[in-house]
Amino acid sequence: MTYTAKDTEAGDDFLRCSNRATRRLQNGPMVDCSDSNVRMRVLNSAIHRGKTCISCLSTERTTQMHSQVGGLSTHKRPLLTIAPDYALKPLHLDHRGFREVAFYEALRLAQDDDNIKMCRHPFAHAEDSIAIGEESEKNIDHSATAIKREIQLLQRLAAFTPAYYGLVGQDPIVEPCANFPVSSEISPRSHLLLSDQTATFSKSCVVDIKMGTQSYEPDATKEKRDREISKYPKQEIFGFRLVGMRNYDPSHPQSDPAGFVFFDKVFGRTLETKEELLEAFRVFFKHGDDCERVRTDVISNLLIQLRAILFWFQENDCLCFYSSSLLMVFDGQLSPSDHNNIVAKAKMIDFGHVTRNNKGDDGFLHGLKTLVALFDTLVEHG
Repeated sequence: MTYTAKDTEAGDDFLRCSNRATRRLQNGPMVDCSDSNVRMRVLNSAIHRGKTCISCLSTERTTQMHSQVGGLSTHKRPLLTIAPDYALKPLHLDHRGFREVAFYEALRLAQDDDNIKMCRHPFAHAEDSIAIGEESEKNIDHSATAIKREIQLLQRLAAFTPAYYGLVGQDPIVEPCANFPVSSEISPRSHLLLSDQTATFSKSCVVDIKMGTQSYEPDATKEKRDREISKYPKQEIFGFRLVGMRNYDPSHPQSDPAGFVFFDKVFGRTLETKEELLEAFRVFFKHGDDCERVRTDVISNLLIQLRAILFWFQENDCLCFYSSSLLMVFDGQLSPSDHNNIVAKAKMIDFGHVTRNNKGDDGFLHGLKTLVALFDTLVEHG
């Protein structure tokens, strides 16, 4: 058989497509942060999405979110809220901020059925699309299957995360040129526009739980590993650590003027045994003034949601969520408004360290199993 120049060119295109698809599915960050074109494409998509939504909102009427319990320190910007039910999350200015935007964009883009039909990864080049049923070499076929699998998992995962509406406060990124280089970096004014998980509750009780047996990525330096492990050595055993907790208990001697009691990350690091964890959750789910009872209605509802998330992680063979958290919210008011039939919410948050891993995330899964077991005990003895 004689190969023409056209055949050679087609073969080169096929190989490039194959190599890109293979690289895209390797273990590691979901997107290449070092590629300015990728950063530009992802950020502009998020900016466009945010402008579409923010046009009907007044960003000048933002207020600080008083129910925030995680990510609190003197050098960090606080979460903000916009009426009626939006939250503005400030972004890290380094790779973590970009990776979190990219993850939320992947969640939204995965909802596009065309990406499933064409096995098109949300961050793929157009020429990387691979039609189902099309004959291909083994690695292309494997990549198509893996891309489809990842998109399907992202589609299902979206139900367990806050609704995402885009990026605000970030100027659009334009194509750089020799005479006009443009930085595709995160702006200090940038915020993710998300749904406010506390908006539907009168007295929002909130707990932030950092999930996983480790809170650092595999390529972290020894200094980073040691620093993270020293924060809470028991995290490797329990699969999570309490970052912050806020419950409504006006009778508590340390409650604030609004009736809330706050427990910070230092408190969470003192919990050395499962019995101490159980006691902390008993405090969080306390039933009004009755110290002997817990809100079994709330815990039972959260268990349904936690088991749904646990089932997703049992099937997950694509992603790892280092340093991500579970946010759980319920109404501390024992007589909630009639219009609110939502008992409680459990959502995954904080996605600045999501990586691709073909073995899934056993650390997060272990933490979920521990939480479910603890909550089952609370319901049984509640």
